[in-house]
Amino acid sequence: FKMWNTFRDPANGLYCDKSDLEPLLSSQWFLWPVRRLLQVPDGCGKTSSGYTSAGVGMGLVADCIFAELGLLDRAEAKRRAMQTIH
Repeated sequence: FKMWNTFRDPANGLYCDKSDLEPLLSSQWFLWPVRRLLQVPDGCGKTSSGYTSAGVGMGLVADCIFAELGLLDRAEAKRRAMQTIH
């Protein structure tokens, strides 16, 4: 859950879809998850094209699954979903 959550932008509720290969091709590709956990900018944000409907859709599905598994509180999952779709 914690790793998946790093793809979610708390400012807008959207999920970053890192479909580009730049992080994999850079010499520090293995630090990408750590950069997200530390909230280091990596391409998603106000001027980003890294958000996609596929990424957002999978993020919403994942939140539902995490809520059902008890990894995410249902009220928090609902709040997150409402933020994402508004």
